[in-house]
This record gives sequence, structure tokens and C-alpha cells, in this order.
Amino acid sequence: MPRDTAGHNSPVRGDKDPEKPQDQPVHTGDLEQRPFSSFNLVGPSRLSYLSRLILTDNEPAPHSYPASSWTQATNDDNLVQHLITLYFCWEYPVFASLSKEHFLLDFHNGNQRFCSPLLVNAILALGARYSDLPEARKFQDVPSSAGDHFYEEAQRLLGYEDVPTLTKIQALGLMSLRQASCGNDMSGWHLSRIAMRTALDLGLHLADSQDRRADRLLYSNPERQVSAATFWGCYTLEQAWSLCVGREPQVTPEEVLVHKPIKIDEIEHEHWRPYSDQGVDPDPTLHQPSNIRSVYKVFAELAQLVHKTNLCLQSEDTQEITLSVRALYTEHLQFYSSLPDALRLGRNSTPPVLFAHIFYHFAVLLLFRPFFNTGIFDTVPVTRQICVEATENILSLLKAYRNLYTLRRTPAFIPYIIMSAELARMADHKTRTEGREVYRTPSIRYLRELALAHPFAVRAILICKFFLDGWKLELAPEDDCDVPYALAKNEDGMALSHSVTFFRPDEDLERHHTGLASSSPLSHQPASRLRFAPFPQQGAHLGSMGLGP
Repeated sequence: MPRDTAGHNSPVRGDKDPEKPQDQPVHTGDLEQRPFSSFNLVGPSRLSYLSRLILTDNEPAPHSYPASSWTQATNDDNLVQHLITLYFCWEYPVFASLSKEHFLLDFHNGNQRFCSPLLVNAILALGARYSDLPEARKFQDVPSSAGDHFYEEAQRLLGYEDVPTLTKIQALGLMSLRQASCGNDMSGWHLSRIAMRTALDLGLHLADSQDRRADRLLYSNPERQVSAATFWGCYTLEQAWSLCVGREPQVTPEEVLVHKPIKIDEIEHEHWRPYSDQGVDPDPTLHQPSNIRSVYKVFAELAQLVHKTNLCLQSEDTQEITLSVRALYTEHLQFYSSLPDALRLGRNSTPPVLFAHIFYHFAVLLLFRPFFNTGIFDTVPVTRQICVEATENILSLLKAYRNLYTLRRTPAFIPYIIMSAELARMADHKTRTEGREVYRTPSIRYLRELALAHPFAVRAILICKFFLDGWKLELAPEDDCDVPYALAKNEDGMALSHSVTFFRPDEDLERHHTGLASSSPLSHQPASRLRFAPFPQQGAHLGSMGLGP
């Protein structure tokens, strides 16, 4: 339970410090009058007896613990439940290393088996980015500080976590996503690496028959389920980071032997409903089956393809790369054509499902982008056409997402995906028209709308502007790249030094994309080792993009 029954406070608990004056309870408008059921959190009463037997080996406690007892950053139970609901509505199960059902059962019961103050604060730090409530911010009049106090509390608690645990690994993954959203990408990548390294040290990647914990009396069925969810969440997140920043994963495909999380029909068919500061959207057309476990499984399978892409593009054998890319493209097409009916476009349009489709096209784009100017099939135009189709599919899906839900609440990696798609579109426009036609794009508008939740979107706009100016592309007036002052302030809190970020809009970018030498500390590495990354500190492409002004 979150409270110390011995009457003493531990620094890793969520209890309020008795020596520290307590803040007055905060007020969140209609949240105070909102009944618990409106938060749409799966508590013990929401699942059938059979499902509870599958999920846990103990009967749930007959009472609930105060939600705010898990954190020192707020006293407001409703605010805590509200922010957790926002996370599970808009981010989960994308790159999620926790099992929602196991977490929530222990969250309500005060049990620290699959819940902990560290994990709760990490979730709150992410969920706060989707709220406009002043109480969700560290400084109530500074929107860009949303969730900062929860993240700082998670960092404090992390310092006391000396023993590797499932909840520590899960929290590290969520903190990585938070840093990605905020533009502190090297920190995010580093946290993801620590999470994966810890998961491997615990043997979470092994099959049950090989896991050294399997003979332990306390290694129960619920722990196996949560262990599997924890590993696959770490795995999918590390593959996404590796694809974005050009680093080798820490595990080989052959070493991954653990089963994927099981599918439970009752959880699969539970309805997803859009949730915001105003509560649940009453529009019945937006209420649809969540298919959470199916989405989770699809992400894991897609991550396995991305893993192959990461290894392929870091090979030094050019002939092997050519054959491998063709084979991988066939695998991607087969994967997409075999998606379950419940996850096909037109059947399900929840945010996680739309993001799964977006991430698939992003994976295809990054598979072929290194060969934009050299080709991988018979001709360069075929390779470029695949890249262009992937970018257009990404933007079409984002438009659908925007029409359904707006872009105020999206998964943390969306700005990175838009930026990559936009750079590919600009490169195609430059080579196809030689810059003679006005360039039109919805990406800048999308990034501007994303910036409140994901400050990295501001940097993405600046990077796009850098290339537009460098390649002398005339942007349509309605797609202006100017960043409003209120959003530009978000850039102040982001890392800009080459030592702490992979994405920096400066002169090094032009040297990279025009084939000139880079002053990056990583530029001494052979170009063939890091072919597919878009920025100089990650290495060079196979050849010059040929896009100099």
C-alpha cells in the first residue's frame, strides 16, 4: 500500500511529508463534482469474476485508497484520477510497458505489487500534457509547465530505486516518452536504454521455461503477464528510438523468446470513449471497442519488423542491404495486409489504432529514406515514390485524427513522425520541381496544434523552416512557418546542445544534407554504420541528397 503502516515516512513512498506544510487542496472546477465512474478507470467492480481470476491471484480489497496518496505533488484525488484517465485514453497502449488492468487494480487497492509512487508520478507527468487545467501545471499561469512537478517527483523517487523492479522499468519507459514529448530526446533515448537494459538483466525477454525466476514460488501467473507486458513495452519503445536516432538495439531478434500478452475478450471489447477536461464526449459515434490487447500485439509485431530494419541499415555490406531492404518491404506489405479486421481503417478509429497505421507508414518511410537519391529498386523514382506515398499516407491519417479528435491530444512520437514526413516531402518537391513551384503542406499547421502538448513540435517547425530557407522553397502563405510567441517560449526548456539532443536546426544540418563534412562528434564513424538518420550527429547518408541551394 502507498502508506507506511509503521508510521514512518520512506522517501520512496507517495505519502505527504509530515514535516512539510501541506498545500491547501486545489480546485479543479467540475472535477470536484465528477463521480468516480466518470473517470472510466477499470476498477475491481468493472471486471467479471472470471477476468479477475485471469488477471490476479487474489480477490481485490473491498475498499479503495485515496488516489493522491501515491504522490506528493498534489492533494487532489480527482485530479490524479483525471490525469491517469487522460493517459490511458490518449497514449496507452502506445509503447506502454505496463498492464493497465493489473496497474489499476493495485492502484485502487493500495498494493505496490504492480503499482508504485514512481510509476504513478510518471503517468501523471504524461497525462498532464493532455490537460488545460491550471492545476495540472507546475506554474499555473505557464501552460508549458504542465506535468513538470510530477516529472520532478518521479525523478526524485527514481533516485531511491536501488533494486530493479517491474514498476521501475515501466516508469523509465514512461519518463522516456515524457522527455520525447518535451524535446529532450537524448535524455528520452537514454531512459529507454536503461529500461531495456534492466529488463534484459531481469530476464524478461526469456521464455517461461528459461526464466530463472520461473521456479520461484512467488512468480505467479499475474507476474508472468505483467513481465511480458513490461518487456514488450520496452522493446517497442527502444525500436522506435533506434529507428529515429540511428542506434543499434541492445537485444537481437533471436534472443526475444517471451510470449506476447494474452488477449482477454472482456478487455478487448471494452468501449473506448474520448475523454478530456470536459469529461467523456457524449457523441455515440466516437464510442467504439478499444481492442487494446490487439493493438498491443500489433505494435509488438511491427516493432519486430522495425528491429530488422535497424539491423539491416547498419550493415556494411551494400549488396546485402539491397536484398534485405527488398525482403523487408515484402514483409511490411504482408504484415499490413494481414492486420486483424478489428484494426483495419474504417472498422476502428481509436487514437491507438490510427497511430498504429501512422507508425507503419513511418517505418516504411525510414526503411527507404536512406536510398532517396540512390535507389534500391531498378530506378531511383520507384524508391522516391514509395517514400512519397508513405508521407502522404501519414498526413492523410493525421488529417483523419484531427477531424475526429483534434491534435490537442496525440501520442508523444507524433511530432517526430510529422517532421520526418515533412522533410521527405520537401526533398521530393525540391528534386521534382527544382523549387519553381509554390510548396504547400499541412504539416506546419499540424505541428503548431501539437506544440501545447508536445513542445518538440516547436523545434520541428524550426527545423522545417531551416530547410525551406536553405533549399529556397517558396511556402504558401497559409502554411507560414512563423511560431507564435506563446509557443516559441516552449523552446526555452528544450535541450539544444549537440551533447544532449539529436535534433538541432543549425548549419550542421545543411552540411549534412549537401554532403559536406560534419563537425559532429560522431562524424568520425563510417558512413555505412549509420545510414538512415536524418541529422549529422547520427552519421551520413549513402550519398549526397543533392539538394543544395
